[in-house]
Amino acid sequence: MNQPVRIIAWGNDGRCDDGAGLALIDRLRGRVDRLGSTGHLDCAVRLDAHHQLGPEVAADVAESSLVFFVDAHVAADRPAVFCERVKPSAAGTLDSHHCSPATLVTLCESLGWPVPPCYLVGIRAHNCEYGDTLSARTRAYVERAVRLIEQAISAQALPQDPRLALSAV
Repeated sequence: MNQPVRIIAWGNDGRCDDGAGLALIDRLRGRVDRLGSTGHLDCAVRLDAHHQLGPEVAADVAESSLVFFVDAHVAADRPAVFCERVKPSAAGTLDSHHCSPATLVTLCESLGWPVPPCYLVGIRAHNCEYGDTLSARTRAYVERAVRLIEQAISAQALPQDPRLALSAV
């Protein structure tokens, strides 16, 4: 059986734009079904939403053919939407109940589990105050990230460049 493509998002949807990754999962739910039913996908797609990433997510990573981790970011020096390859963590230690994508990749490797290609998709957050509504700008960035992921899955390939960046317009 073919391993699924997995989209793993995390964040806090009670802190406005910090829920951008979770909003992306909500936005993809119906769209992934449509892509599959029209024959554009030759693979299953799994959508996972978390408040934070724990070590148990490593098992999901190992059982996938391709993984996209999706989270909000606030780095002013990064593009509004970016996609970059996740590499194993140099530290390689598990010292918390919260794990970064790099820590999960390292955990898979250390357990001898398969490690599929993994990418981090970052979506710029502008407002992380209490609330449950995305800002207009972040909502637009979520749509850009949805298109990026859909295109990558539909093509069954990512660009040769391990870092794909979409800058804000």
